[in-house]
Amino acid sequence: MAFTGDHDVPLILFSTGFIFYYYSFLVEPEKYKYEKYLLYAIIFATLSILTKGWMIVFFLPSSFVFFFSYIKSIN
Repeated sequence: MAFTGDHDVPLILFSTGFIFYYYSFLVEPEKYKYEKYLLYAIIFATLSILTKGWMIVFFLPSSFVFFFSYIKSIN
């Protein structure tokens, strides 16, 4: 990135971090840990927005669908 100015590599890193920590937030049963995972997911989403605009928004609809389907499968 330093030589070419290409921002795709950090965008992929931050998007992957968002997806990983969002999934960890959903599956973590202990309260104090899942709050930490949610915070990390928000931080990675913010870093993704600061890196290359609103590209993380493409993951949000699928994240909400996964959230509601996961909550429904628990109950």
